[in-house]
Amino acid sequence: GEVLRAHKRWVNHLESLRNAGKVDRLEQLEDLKSRIENWRLESAALYKMAPSTVMPEHLLVKVAYSTASSPTPIEAASLHASGVRSSGVEDLTRILAEWCKETNSVSAAGRTSNDNV
Repeated sequence: GEVLRAHKRWVNHLESLRNAGKVDRLEQLEDLKSRIENWRLESAALYKMAPSTVMPEHLLVKVAYSTASSPTPIEAASLHASGVRSSGVEDLTRILAEWCKETNSVSAAGRTSNDNV
């Protein structure tokens, strides 16, 4: 189902980058996933919830993949539509936008500057 598809897409994407020798992009995506995991842990502590309740693992990798692949920054409404139910969604959108800016994943024209995504 959905859980398996999300993990398979993420793993296959990372593997394709690794096989293509795109180590820099691979490291960027691992950093993105780590940032989302940190947000999830902080939110879990703040709201006294299990991290998987804040955001299940399959949704975490789905958000990471979508952020890396999207021609525009991910917005809170999109996160809500994908199933993120935490009160800290605005913080997550800020983290995702910062990552995009730092990695130049989204250009001013709204197109990805990395042709490998």
